[in-house]
Amino acid sequence: MATYYQTESSENLNINQFAHLVESECRNALGKFKSILTSYALFHLTFALLSLAQLTLIFALLFTHPTSPFFAIAIASLLLTICSHLIITYYFQGKKPIQFRELETNFYHACVKCIPVDIPDDDYHLSLAHSMFQLATYIGQKQVYSLSFKPFTFLEGMFIFIGYHLHFKEMLIMQELLLHRSIKEHIELIKKNPIDLAVHTSLANAYTALAKIYQIPTNLPFDDLTLVERRFAKASLKEKFKVATNRAIEELKILDDLAPNDPWVHAQLASCYHHLNLFEEETREYEILLNIRPHDKEILYRLGVLYFRLGKNAKGLSTYRCLMEIDARDASHLISHYNPF
Repeated sequence: MATYYQTESSENLNINQFAHLVESECRNALGKFKSILTSYALFHLTFALLSLAQLTLIFALLFTHPTSPFFAIAIASLLLTICSHLIITYYFQGKKPIQFRELETNFYHACVKCIPVDIPDDDYHLSLAHSMFQLATYIGQKQVYSLSFKPFTFLEGMFIFIGYHLHFKEMLIMQELLLHRSIKEHIELIKKNPIDLAVHTSLANAYTALAKIYQIPTNLPFDDLTLVERRFAKASLKEKFKVATNRAIEELKILDDLAPNDPWVHAQLASCYHHLNLFEEETREYEILLNIRPHDKEILYRLGVLYFRLGKNAKGLSTYRCLMEIDARDASHLISHYNPF
């Protein structure tokens, strides 16, 4: 099992004998996913350009031939375009999840064909779970949504940013499907091997990954999240995030029972508690970590920050003194969190 510094993930599975086949299927599925997104983007762009052209014609006629029948026809044409766009968009909103479900199912069956027939049953389920996890990871990479035009390569970063956030909802749906399939494969294996450390570790990572996709992006410019929050309020992302995180915590607690005092388990528990704003529980996990690694400056720093945040200034200053003996620079950063009021 990995240590506090090297988080083990389901990517560490030994599937070298057919990894290149799975990688090829991932690229194919990723290409199909991008094609679906591109088709919808072109659809909206076409209607936007058509509406802009019609609007330009209307303004031109307004100032030149306001009483002409062509002016009324132009207005009617614009209204027809807008209504058509809304109706077709509504149809596509129902069609899109079906396309993603078919893509996920086809990818799953393609991965099944890649797995050798003589592979043990345990490795079979873990390999499928890893394959789903792998594609979900690829889909979450911002570079997937980049557009590169040679005369405008300096704008590639902006294209990546716009594409990533415009397709955030589609990305979430696809990743959710893949990670749910990965979790199902883990659960099937746990029913056969209830106390297998590797399986529970991999499942904990799958739940953690699921929780992360429900987090609303925090790297939008000008600290303005209202647009994204408004778009996805109905998806209940916060509630889904809590459910997935709590399940990850339960898996990590199982690992703690099976392998007590493992620093990786407590580090992951601390991370889950942090995302849920359960700072008392997070502090308890870092205290356990400090007992295991008493001279670890990262643990000392984080524990000191938590003490000051919770108003436990005496413990915070005690942690500061310990950190000062190890790294004065980190200690100076820690004391900046001290606030007695």
